[in-house]
Amino acid sequence: MDFQAVEIFITIIELGSFTAAAQKLRLPKQTVSRKITTLENKLGVRLMERSTRHLRLTSSGERFLQYAQDIHKVVRNAKKEFTHFKENPQGILRIATPPLVGDLFLRKVLSHYIETFPKVQLEILYTDQLKEPIRDQFDVVLWSGNLPQFNVIAKHITSSWTMLYASPLYIEKHGVPTSLEELSSHSCIQLNAQLEQQWILQSDSEQRTIRPNFRIKTNNFWLAYESCLNGQGISLLPVMLCGDKVRSKHLVPILPEWFGVTGGLYALFPSRKLLASPVRAFLNLLDKFKDKNLTKAETYRKADASIAHYLEHMHLSLPEINYHFSIDVEK
Repeated sequence: MDFQAVEIFITIIELGSFTAAAQKLRLPKQTVSRKITTLENKLGVRLMERSTRHLRLTSSGERFLQYAQDIHKVVRNAKKEFTHFKENPQGILRIATPPLVGDLFLRKVLSHYIETFPKVQLEILYTDQLKEPIRDQFDVVLWSGNLPQFNVIAKHITSSWTMLYASPLYIEKHGVPTSLEELSSHSCIQLNAQLEQQWILQSDSEQRTIRPNFRIKTNNFWLAYESCLNGQGISLLPVMLCGDKVRSKHLVPILPEWFGVTGGLYALFPSRKLLASPVRAFLNLLDKFKDKNLTKAETYRKADASIAHYLEHMHLSLPEINYHFSIDVEK
C-alpha cells in the first residue's frame, strides 16, 4: 500500500479538489492525479468521479475512505512513536568488546550512557573472539587491532599506538634513557602475546628493531601495567589506555619520538542506514569519550596495509584515516 497515495486521497476528499490537495501537500498536481490513478488501478475500482468542477465519491470510494482514515491514523501514530524513539532511545543494545577495551574505555562510556538513556537495556559480552555483528546478532562490536576482513561498516574510534612508559619511581632510581641504545642498560617489561624478545619501534622517518633486557615478559596487560606503575621497568603500552596516568603524572613517556603501531580501535556494525536510536546514541558517545590527549605534540602519519585493504574492498564510515595525535601532557 502506497501510504502517500492514501494521504493524498484523504486530503482530496477533505478539501474537495485535486488542486487544493496538491497545494496543501506541496506536490505537483500531476503527481496527485497520477497517485490516485495508480491507487485505483491497484484496488481495481474507481474511487471517485471527477470533472473540471465537481468531485464525488463512488460507493467503493466511500467504503475505502473508512479504511484510508484508519490506515492514515495508524501511520501517523507510528511516525509519532518512532520519532519519539529516535529522540528518546529505548530497547535493547547488544555490544561485544575485548575485555581490556571494556575495562579501560567502555566502562566510562556505558556509565554515562546508562544515566542519559535509562530506557535502553544493555547486553555486554566481554570476549577476545572477534564477533560478526550480523551473524552473531550484535548491534555494535568493538575491536582493537587490524581491521577484520568481512563486510561490515567500521567506525574508526582511535588509533592503537604503543609508547614507552616508566613511572617517576623508576626514573628516580634509574634515570631516563636518551636513546634506544641506552635501553639495553635498563630493566624493561614486555607485553606481547608471543613473549618475543624484541620491540619494533618507529619514528616519523625510520623503523628499528631492538632487543632490550626484559626483566618481565607477559601477555597480560594488567601485569605489565602494574609492574610499570610500581617502578619495575620501562614498558611499551597502548597509548589509548594510559592517558589518565600520564596526565596524573603516574606514568611518564620515554623517548616519545619512538612509537609502535598495532592497528586501531573500531566500532563495527551492520549498516550505517537508519541506525536504531540506541546504536546511534552509543556511537556518538564513543566519539565524545575517546581520549585525544595521549602523546606529545609530535604528529605521525603512517600507512597501514589493513586500512588500505579495507578502504579498497569494504565500506568505511570515515573517508580517510590518519594517525594524528596532538596533546598537552601538562594537563
